[in-house]
This record gives sequence, C-alpha cells and structure tokens, in this order.
Amino acid sequence: MDTSPVARGPSRKARKRRGWGAVRRRLRGWRNRARAARQRLATTPSAIHIVVVAVAAVAGIGRRYELGLHAGLATLTITAILLATTGGFSTFVAVIWPQIRAWNRLSVFIAFFSLTAVALLLGLLERRLRGLVFAGVLAVVLAVGVFDQTTKAYVPPYDAVKSAWDADAAAFAALGARLPAGASVVQVPYEPFPEPAATPYGIYEPAKAYLHSDGVHWSWGAMRGRPEDWAATIAGKPAVEVVSAARAEGFTGVLLDRVALGAAAAATEADYQSALGSPPEQLPGGRWVFFQL
Repeated sequence: MDTSPVARGPSRKARKRRGWGAVRRRLRGWRNRARAARQRLATTPSAIHIVVVAVAAVAGIGRRYELGLHAGLATLTITAILLATTGGFSTFVAVIWPQIRAWNRLSVFIAFFSLTAVALLLGLLERRLRGLVFAGVLAVVLAVGVFDQTTKAYVPPYDAVKSAWDADAAAFAALGARLPAGASVVQVPYEPFPEPAATPYGIYEPAKAYLHSDGVHWSWGAMRGRPEDWAATIAGKPAVEVVSAARAEGFTGVLLDRVALGAAAAATEADYQSALGSPPEQLPGGRWVFFQL
C-alpha cells in the first residue's frame, strides 16, 4: 500500500487569511487613489484661477468675457501664490524689509479664494440643475469636504495627555506645599520666550510650572531682549555663578528639568549639588529636582 504523503492545499483558515489580505490590499489601493484624487480636486479651483488670468490677459477683462468676481479672486490667488512660494516675490520683499516672515501662512487665504471659486461654480450649476439633482451635488461636495478634512491623526491622545497632566500636577503640588507664599524659583535650563528653538521634547515646557502652581514666581516667560529677562543673564553659566546671582535676586530655589537637560542632566545636577553642598529634592515623577537656596 502506498503510504507516501498526500499533497494538500492550504487550510480553510489560511485561505481565509489570504482572502482578507487581498481585501486589505485592495482597500489600500482605493485609499491611495482617493487621496490622489482629493489632491487633484483641491488644486482645481486654483488652476481655474490661473486659466481666468490667462483668458483675461489674452481677451482683456470686460471686452469679450464677463469674468465678474472670478477676476478678483484670480488676481488674489495668483498674487498669494507668487508671494508665498519659497523663493518667490517675498524674497525681494525681505531684502527691503525682513520683518515680515512666515509667508506660507498665506495658504489659508489661498484656500479661502479656492473655496469661493467652488461656491461660484456651484452657483452656476444651480441655474442648470434644479431640485433634488442640485441637492445631491451639494451633498456629494459636502461629503468629499468632510472626508478630506477629517482624520484620526487630528484626535489627540487623550489618555496620554491626561496622564502627563496628572503627573505634572502632582510634581508641582508637592513643590508648592513646601514653598512659602510668594516664593521665586529659577528654572534650569533657560528657554527664551517667545519662539525658542525646536527640541525633541517640545517647546514652552517651562510654562507647566505656571499652569500647576499658585502664588509661586518663576524665572521663565519674560520677553527676550528686555530688561525683565533676567534668566537670560545666567543661561549656560556654571552652578556656582547661577546660585550666587539667584541669591542676590532673592530667589528661593532652583528647579532642574531633567528632560530638557537631556544628556547633561546628571552632570548639571551634580554641579548644583556641589555648589550648594546638599542633595536636591526629587519631585514626583522624576522629571524635576529642586534645590533649596
């Protein structure tokens, strides 16, 4: 009798997994094509404005074509694009007056002009499509807009944010309980305000001290370049100099942010411990340590 193994096809479970894999790949393909279509659709109003400008240049506004509001929108759209594009006309403006910056924020206006163009096109369709047909067109436009502007990426990680908030609140509550009313605390490292350099842990982190305390004064937050920005005078200095300057200004203590200090946290903490001759108080969570002056 032949006892050689019999070749068998994939199991039912394997076939089912393979089938679902094909469905997922097909859905991903549809999603990618839909994203590309939305991108093309989003640029259509601006392209229409470019065509309007070309027609106006050839035929002349008001001679052969009644462009109406499209002419003004086209002019504004083209002007905004030429200004906001990297290396565009804004470069020449910066040579004369460099105080204006962030020209890319004109994208909001370009979007508004484009949406106005869509509204004008819908107005033209309303004259040709009456009743339920036009209502259906509006419903499709609304659905495409909602689909294009909503994504799970916009949903904050609420659980993580709440956990971080509670940890920060516990840390500063513990610190506030041991400080006298009206105490002043130096925050290390120094972060300029406003518009500090981007960091892996984020910006404006020292503001958490204000959010979670009451009646305590903090060194962070004074406008950079002004006399009130005392913290800038001790930025990057050795602990001995910071401690001397802080005592002269009447500060109660020094708060070190280990996360902001990064790889220099241990060395900085040891430097302050050597300068003050006493170990710090570690706040709940382990991110901050406090030195009493």
